[in-house]
Amino acid sequence: AVVSTQSTGKMGIAKFKKSKSGKIGKNKELRSPSIYRARLVKLYTVLARKTGAEFYEKALKQLRYPKRLRVPLSIKKIVDIISENPVKNSKVIYCCTSTITNDTREMFGKEHFLKGIKICAYRLSNSIRELIQANGGEVIEWADLPKITTNGEGCKLLIGKTGALKRYKYMGAPCGLKGSKTLERAPKKRVKSYAR
Repeated sequence: AVVSTQSTGKMGIAKFKKSKSGKIGKNKELRSPSIYRARLVKLYTVLARKTGAEFYEKALKQLRYPKRLRVPLSIKKIVDIISENPVKNSKVIYCCTSTITNDTREMFGKEHFLKGIKICAYRLSNSIRELIQANGGEVIEWADLPKITTNGEGCKLLIGKTGALKRYKYMGAPCGLKGSKTLERAPKKRVKSYAR
């Protein structure tokens, strides 16, 4: 922040002005090398400015996320949301600005909630794309979403949990303290094997 002092008659008063040189988050350039993501950012910048819709503003913010915040989302999370209220939540278009991956774990008999599901994602794994299409679902591109819905009505924006990444398991209270769940950074001691 740039500090500018003005003669206001009172001593010790300073006004802080936000710099417009790109230090604010919304003014920063997109660092992703992907041309497709750059085009999407350009499209949703125009949509957010002209419509003023909250959904487009949130989607634009997530599209500009750096790689460390674009956490993959599991299909199990979407299935769990639908199972809470199947009648209402099955009509929603689930949008994700990162990758949606398949879950190899059992969904405990919730696979039938995938019937007719509509998903808009930046990227999908091959296995989950086949699973959605096999259940009569629909995969929507981010570029085609404004043609289907106006101002993001009937859409729910989702993203993966950042704290679930392994790199964050090493951060927090020092490992060894009471109640600390932080993982140890040091390599584990090798146990010598005498079996020959």
